[in-house]
Amino acid sequence: MPLYVLGGGGGASAGFAQSSTSAAFAQSATSAGFAQSAASASFASVLGAAGVEVTRAASQGITQNTDTAVTFTAAALDENDYWSSTGQPTRLSAQVTGWHWVYGTVEWGGSITGTTTASTSIRQGGSSFVMSTQFLPGANGRVPVGGPVYLSSSDYLEVIARHDGAVSYSIIYALARLVR
Repeated sequence: MPLYVLGGGGGASAGFAQSSTSAAFAQSATSAGFAQSAASASFASVLGAAGVEVTRAASQGITQNTDTAVTFTAAALDENDYWSSTGQPTRLSAQVTGWHWVYGTVEWGGSITGTTTASTSIRQGGSSFVMSTQFLPGANGRVPVGGPVYLSSSDYLEVIARHDGAVSYSIIYALARLVR
């Protein structure tokens, strides 16, 4: 049985990719026929599950030492109204109770230098952080985070960007996926 892997980060291989579990047959996620873009096929046809992929391609300012929810501006795919461009564009809302897979990444613009750290976190319900990644990103670095999370049908998740630099920085790209 094939294993489907939630990829991320961007580029031609972003999205869902099929990988072989056979030791004798290794297939790269970027090989022809195996890469499956979320924008070109539904989550249901790839995974047998519903999901959403949202992006932000415009700059968003992030104030020093402030947890800032990314405001997403477009949905490449939203099969079950997980996201709304009006009202709460920072939220991915669970439609059913159960385990979900979440992935988020932000790309920092300009040059974050010195000892400044940047983080991407997934926040549940506006106050509880369920996962986080932090590192020194360098110029235009992407900071990804992802994993399984149990949600009730009334729960929502947000991708949070934060840095501890002496000045304000901006993110220039962000992506989030939520799959059930």
